[in-house]
Amino acid sequence: MKLCFVCTGNASRSPMAEAIARYQVAELGLPWTVFSAGTEGVDGAPISEKARAVCAEIGISLAEKTRQALKPEYVTSDTLFIAMEEEHRVYLKDSLDVPDDRILVLQGGISNPRFGDLDRYRECRDQLVTAVREVLHSLAREESCSV
Repeated sequence: MKLCFVCTGNASRSPMAEAIARYQVAELGLPWTVFSAGTEGVDGAPISEKARAVCAEIGISLAEKTRQALKPEYVTSDTLFIAMEEEHRVYLKDSLDVPDDRILVLQGGISNPRFGDLDRYRECRDQLVTAVREVLHSLAREESCSV
């Protein structure tokens, strides 16, 4: 399975979610590929320094991460898209024809910390840690039941 975390610019939320998920996937010993992209992402642009800083505080590195645009070739039968907000789900469905059963909106929506201070980024990070853990555990249970 491939997990693609999606937000608008791929500058804060989805890169943090990607890094958190990579860490948790490794902890759980799952063979899943994890990446992120943005509906308005610009390939190679830098991500938020605040996102880097708050992830580093919990030992998760975003040192090599740059932004990535969401591309049609990411839509495959084994990719699950995990959107940060409802607008991203709508984009995936309407613009890329991703089936509803291949899209989740994380915890009913994760608000953008873009214009916030470091505390706002920490809140977002902590929300992502919990929400990503819940999704991964749920997906792992579903996968083990279908085998």
